[in-house]
Parts: sequence; structure tokens; C-alpha cells
Amino acid sequence: MWLLSAAIAAGIGLQAPAAPSQPPSTPAAPASQDAKPLGWVLDDVSGEMTHESTGVRFPKGHGDLVRANVTTGDDQGQDVSVTYGRPGGIYWATVYLYPRKLGGVPDPRNHFGGVLDEIERLHDGAHQQQALEGELAVGGRRFHGYLAVYTYKTDGRPVASLAVLVPVGERFVKVRATRYLTGDAEGDGKDLLETTIDLLSIVQLEP
Repeated sequence: MWLLSAAIAAGIGLQAPAAPSQPPSTPAAPASQDAKPLGWVLDDVSGEMTHESTGVRFPKGHGDLVRANVTTGDDQGQDVSVTYGRPGGIYWATVYLYPRKLGGVPDPRNHFGGVLDEIERLHDGAHQQQALEGELAVGGRRFHGYLAVYTYKTDGRPVASLAVLVPVGERFVKVRATRYLTGDAEGDGKDLLETTIDLLSIVQLEP
């Protein structure tokens, strides 16, 4: 967990938009697909997907999350992503795994700046709550990484959204996670952070 995780959760709680008057509906999400995109190996029994280049395994389910889809964004099977969601649609996240040289910005601090620019460009009214650089503990390992928390509205409903970037060797691991706010903004923020860091533990790469 981030050393400042409590401050992050509190920051979401202090500055989040007003909660919706009715429970949020399930957001649009990719349909489950067990097809094998380029660069992946599918275990027909467990449904686990393994990225061939790195050996990273993405199970069909992780905790209370269900894998929604697996994609490849290039013709070499190096730029890949996996989306998970919680049944009911209150939380969803995509894990991205790609070469640091992709996009021409291999420096992690500058690359993360581009990630934040994209969030602000794609989401009107996005308000940055926290942006941190520091040590991240994931599954007993420690990484130097970057994290930012935003609040904005999706389909008129307030959400907290988290971006995490971790450079691992010649690759970046990025997670974009979003959670509807239900009225307990501090609790929602804590759940967003803890669920996302736990999901990141799937990526068993050495720091």
C-alpha cells in the first residue's frame, strides 16, 4: 500500500462531488470474451490468459472482480490490456502492460504527465485530488511508482478515478480504475485504492 494511502482516501472524501440521489446503474462494459488475441495463451480449463512475452498471468477472476476482456494494441503482442469489473458495475479497472518506448516517452515522470493530460482531456470537469510519486508495496514487493486520484462525473454520476503507473524494467505497468461514489466518499476512496493495488499484484514482474 502507498505510504500515504490514508491521505489519498481522505482527500477523496473531503473533495468528492455530491453523491447521486439513487444507486448508480451498471456502466457499459466490454462483454466477456475468451478469444485469444495476438500475444496471449489461453488455458482452456481455467480460463487464465497468459501474456506470452512476459509470462504474466491474468486469471478469469480475482477476488470479487471478473475479467471482462483481453486486448492487444499492436502487431507484435507487446502492447496489451486486461479489464476487470465488480459484478453490479460499481468498480471497473484496466491493467495495461506495454514497452516504455511505446509512444516515444520512456521517462516515467514525463509519461505519467501524459497519462494525466489524457484523463483531463477525456473527462470534462475532472478534478485532481492527489498526485504522488513514491514507493508502492504490491504483494510483498516494492516499486517506485506514480499515482493520481481524480473525481468527475460519468453519465451524470460522481466517480473517483485512480491512475497508477509503475516502471518495471523496460516496460510500464499502468492501471486505470474507476469507482462510483455512493455517499460514503471516504470509504469509497479507500475501497478504490485497496482494490486497485490488490489487482496490480497480478502482475508478477520483478522490480
